[in-house]
Amino acid sequence: MKTFSGQFYPTYFAFPREATLLLSDQLLSIGYHDEAGNPVRLDWKLSEVQGDFLMGEQCSRFIHSSSQAECRVKNQEAFEYWEEIKKEHTLPWYRKKRTGNLRRTVGLLLAMLLAGSLFYFLMMPWLAEQMAKVVSIKTERQLGDGVFEAMQSTQQEDTAATRIVNEFFSALQVETDYSIRITVVKDEEVNAFALPGGRIVVYTGILESMESYPELAALLSHEYSHVEKRHATRSMFRSMGSELFVSLLFGKSSALASLLVGQVNQLRTL
Repeated sequence: MKTFSGQFYPTYFAFPREATLLLSDQLLSIGYHDEAGNPVRLDWKLSEVQGDFLMGEQCSRFIHSSSQAECRVKNQEAFEYWEEIKKEHTLPWYRKKRTGNLRRTVGLLLAMLLAGSLFYFLMMPWLAEQMAKVVSIKTERQLGDGVFEAMQSTQQEDTAATRIVNEFFSALQVETDYSIRITVVKDEEVNAFALPGGRIVVYTGILESMESYPELAALLSHEYSHVEKRHATRSMFRSMGSELFVSLLFGKSSALASLLVGQVNQLRTL
């Protein structure tokens, strides 16, 4: 049995929902929240599911044969595990990994753990979302500073451009409870992103591609909206889940630092 995070499409044209997929040798179990925020669980028999890997989108796809609902996982591992299960089903009983009493025992254990596992993977993202909404700006700033410090070893700041861009943002006179701190990094990549607590990182590559101050104002306004709406904070809390809660609760700074390092690449897309 393996668990994957992905998206669930109730119909072909439906808006996707964040979901947790649990692949076992008999079932594909899907956990997600409906429009009202209530947890929903679906159990698809593997005999009713078609699986493939979309090369263009680099994702594993599973389609229910009768409802045509589908799930997608942004990796190839899910499809490879699906193929492994299918191959297992074609083997003679004496060559299967689980046989006789062992299969029944494992099946019973999986059934007992399934409810608890789905509860955990459904509730943890929801709890993370709620915590992200109420966490203090001070805590957000600590998280953002931790990520920024983790990036420092691989990036070189353009101090002159940093000063100019911060002065430009101050001139916009944006009313906010956050202390917005913009850092310009010497990098040819055309990118900018927001960190929790008010930090914004701008690459010189995107500045050099601009032709006017309104373009810069639009960029900074866009990144500021990520800060104000706590997009980066929510992303971190959802992805790190229980590990972040434990680190914050018990003050394990070393553990928190290692978690923050792993978030750098993800936050660069915000």
